[in-house]
Amino acid sequence: MKLIKVVLILFAITLFLNITIYCQSNAYYVNLYAAMQKIDDRLVGLTERDIERFRIKNEEESNNLATQIGFEVGFNIFTNRLFSISGGINYSNEKNKYIRLFFWDALLNEDEPHARVPRYLDVYSYHLAGSNIGVNFELVNAKNYLLKMGFSIIPVIRFQSFYREALVTHQKRVLNKVDYFSTEFNPFFGLRYRDVELDFYYRIFQIKKIDRAIFNKYNTGYGAIENDFETYNPVKLGVSVKYWFNLFKRKSNEKSKDE
Repeated sequence: MKLIKVVLILFAITLFLNITIYCQSNAYYVNLYAAMQKIDDRLVGLTERDIERFRIKNEEESNNLATQIGFEVGFNIFTNRLFSISGGINYSNEKNKYIRLFFWDALLNEDEPHARVPRYLDVYSYHLAGSNIGVNFELVNAKNYLLKMGFSIIPVIRFQSFYREALVTHQKRVLNKVDYFSTEFNPFFGLRYRDVELDFYYRIFQIKKIDRAIFNKYNTGYGAIENDFETYNPVKLGVSVKYWFNLFKRKSNEKSKDE
């Protein structure tokens, strides 16, 4: 709970800065980004025979990558001769396709009666909201282009989770609940030409909360993940395209034209 509160506070601070610095900062951006990561192929709650059977089935269907697509708006917070700091708020969708055991009772209320019937899922995804604090270091700054490197810290919450059962009917289950999802640390390398910036990033570290719908907490003899948070970090690579613009310069130009 303390970690969730910290993430919500960081998110609120970023939003507050966006509002309060609006009249002070001239550099804003919109950002489209996409990432691919190695699927989390850990299987718990199954016998070794079933684990092997599931792995073969997933390999046959090439279920080895998760995807994330998102949108961000932000601004430049601070700049000096050595580095700059930017901040933004974002929305993204992460989609995973992997056949695995589905602990569907994790979606129910604690006192809600249910039958413990084994079920399986093949698709699960999350709607995510987060903030982004980026620290940028200039490598080359020429007239029309800029080479830079840096890192981003991205705390994220999930507000809707989607699960599709691996049956002929593909029954869908949705969990509408705000919960901590993860915090990522992503180094990046970027190239900016005029107002367009292209960044490539790599997730080097993350803290993530376990999704109990896919990982059992209690060991029934076939394995479990007892901790609620972990630093397991499958390889993740991403690319983002930013467009920078100057609100107040444009407004002043429009005003001068009218005069």
